[in-house]
Amino acid sequence: LDRKQIMADAHQGITNSVQRFFMAIDRRSWQDAEALMASPLFHLDYSSFGAGPPSDLPPKVVLDGWKRMLLGLDHTHHHLGPLDIGLEPSANYNDDEANNPQRSATVKTCVSGLHYMESAPPSPLWSVYGNYTIQLEKDHTTTSTRPVWVITSLTFHFKFQTGNMDIPRLARERAAAM
Repeated sequence: LDRKQIMADAHQGITNSVQRFFMAIDRRSWQDAEALMASPLFHLDYSSFGAGPPSDLPPKVVLDGWKRMLLGLDHTHHHLGPLDIGLEPSANYNDDEANNPQRSATVKTCVSGLHYMESAPPSPLWSVYGNYTIQLEKDHTTTSTRPVWVITSLTFHFKFQTGNMDIPRLARERAAAM
């Protein structure tokens, strides 16, 4: 493959991993989401949204935390804007993909996170807007169930929120009662 095709393939693989991750979260496909997360530790930073300091956690711990609210919602929809993808070669980059198996990428995108809870008074919708900075690494242990690009870090940069601000609390209460 020529360099142009290698870069195009990398961009497509990164796009697929990012889109599939958020689709898995919205579908509550926890196993699919976990397969797209780096192991053993995943860096999570929602500090701009008041979620405490950034943490390095096992993917299952991250997903279990999200489940405590998301399972109490009827639907979520994470709409991502265009992905601004920056590829970084490994430290031993020598312009030869065959000899440069380690690559990482940074993706920047805007997000609209819609959270819907039919029974929530007075309105069923809570929306959160911001940007994500997403770090990925090329995974060379790929099997048929593991993607080529895995997410190593997810940082949310909060902008604003609208709608029913009680929905997170109501959703956590509902999920805890399930």
